[in-house]
Amino acid sequence: MIRCLVLLAGICFALISAPAVAADEAPAGAVPVDFERVVPRESPNDFLVCPADYCREAGSYQLSPRFEVPVAALRARLDRLLAPAPRVTVVHDTPTHVVVEQKSAIFRFVDVIDIRLIEVDPATSTLAIYSRSNTGYYDFGVNEGRVKDWLDALQAAR
Repeated sequence: MIRCLVLLAGICFALISAPAVAADEAPAGAVPVDFERVVPRESPNDFLVCPADYCREAGSYQLSPRFEVPVAALRARLDRLLAPAPRVTVVHDTPTHVVVEQKSAIFRFVDVIDIRLIEVDPATSTLAIYSRSNTGYYDFGVNEGRVKDWLDALQAAR
């Protein structure tokens, strides 16, 4: 019962504190993130992973791992990861930058996830991921959890 009340209170807070978007602003996800200039919001519903010195204006972020595969192989892993992911829609797609939206299961809140694949050398790659909620202030760690799960899956993939 207490869990339900806490969840309901969190949802109400998210709806009440949702940022307004002006009519002339592009919704998040419509324009791919420039990782070299991205500055995450101070709210806890943003999570950013970047290689060292790649997200120069971001302040704090988690360092991304290196993958001992070329960018094309990392992209193939990413495609295999995203294909069965529930409630995911690709909104931007190039060989090295993918933007997806993922809706929450119950309330259909939209999170936007930018993924940039980066060549370190011909046999090694890394990536930058910026996952954030479009609605509310707090997401109960969903964006951070998603990114960490996806990184684990990409590292385990062959």
